[in-house]
Amino acid sequence: MAGYFKPEEFECKCGECARGYEDMDNDLLLMLTTARVAAGIPFILNSAFRCRTHNRNEGGLDNSAHLLGKAVDIVAVTPFQRFHILKGLLWAGFNRLIIYPKQGFIHADVDDSKHQEIISIY
Repeated sequence: MAGYFKPEEFECKCGECARGYEDMDNDLLLMLTTARVAAGIPFILNSAFRCRTHNRNEGGLDNSAHLLGKAVDIVAVTPFQRFHILKGLLWAGFNRLIIYPKQGFIHADVDDSKHQEIISIY
């Protein structure tokens, strides 16, 4: 991943299942690195792979792309961060983005079983 991300950043945060980087979708990982280069700023992941237990504890949906290793949540607290992260994600080809300005992150996924070409704000 060109030194931009460490495998432990993708680990499930349940503290029990030991799942993470190996469970991530390869296309997502390549696109994420491309997005990071295009954005020109660091990406801090606050969520990547989730086991069912952790997903439930986070209030995630039963069909969450995180369960498949096809989603990441990227810290984006400031308007500057949001702009550059979104620029990079779009450049890399992500077409499912959800912006959570109050919570301070952007969700990006490559789950092709869901509606495509969306940007939502919550």
